[in-house]
Amino acid sequence: LRRVWSDPPLRRLRLASLAFAATQQSYVTFVVSRLHLELGWTLAAAAGVLAASQALSVVARIGFGALADAWAAPGRVLGALGLAMALGCVALALPGAATPAWQAVAAALACAAFAMGWNGVFFAELALQVRREDMGRIAGATQFFTFAGGMAGPLLFGELVRAGGSYALAYVLIAPVPAVAALTMLRRPAV
Repeated sequence: LRRVWSDPPLRRLRLASLAFAATQQSYVTFVVSRLHLELGWTLAAAAGVLAASQALSVVARIGFGALADAWAAPGRVLGALGLAMALGCVALALPGAATPAWQAVAAALACAAFAMGWNGVFFAELALQVRREDMGRIAGATQFFTFAGGMAGPLLFGELVRAGGSYALAYVLIAPVPAVAALTMLRRPAV
């Protein structure tokens, strides 16, 4: 934990994993509530979007890995994914009850692809920053922050819903969390 806290490239990755996990778990925990309670969808339809999101995240992780292989260093791709994640949260907040279902589904799936598809690129960047013999220790230490974000994100999101009365508003208010981490990655990518 001390090394992950003090080493600048690992500190950027720690911030990214904390912020991205917070956003990911906020999406997974509340997307059904957003669609059901605010847009009036049936629980089955809203749950179907969550299921599709999980399937899409498998494809997204592979696609983003290929992108990191061919386009840019994983740190840059990770930064771009964080910005897209923030935009996805805002897009998910936009549909109203009168919005055609396909537009709401597209917004939810776009948010899901980025909010749930970042993990493999994160570990690729981590592997570039750490010697092989240190990888187990450092991966474990970074996961401390990842899981902290995963636990804190839904709590923060729930409090935003309680205070603001809207899942849509909470998605907008949580969008800066991955954006700040993304800008940190892009400002000084680890590799």
